[in-house]
Amino acid sequence: MIKISKLIKSFQYAGRGLRLIWQKEQNFRLQIFAGIIVLFLAFYFNINFFEFIIILFLIGIVILGELINTVIERVCDVIEPEKNSRIRDIKDMSAAMVLLIFVFASIVGFIIFLPYLFNLVE
Repeated sequence: MIKISKLIKSFQYAGRGLRLIWQKEQNFRLQIFAGIIVLFLAFYFNINFFEFIIILFLIGIVILGELINTVIERVCDVIEPEKNSRIRDIKDMSAAMVLLIFVFASIVGFIIFLPYLFNLVE
């Protein structure tokens, strides 16, 4: 049986987490802003439904990657608050994950928008 009070609490905790990442992580805010711009372009160019689903998926993956990176960095800081080369490597690899997600999402987005951009200049 689902307990509504537990369900409500879990949504409250998730909302608190979103507020924290929004307040404390500049890169998260930048990713959200970039996603909004891409959605604006999708509506402006009236991309087809399938392309829109791909764009939504890519925006979600980039934002989730940023969230996962932030969590990894925070856990590392709790485990080892002092400077540590192994922790630094973990944080750098986590940041590289987000960068690669962003690069590949940008390439796919560019491929999707390229024909619409060509039609714009014709």
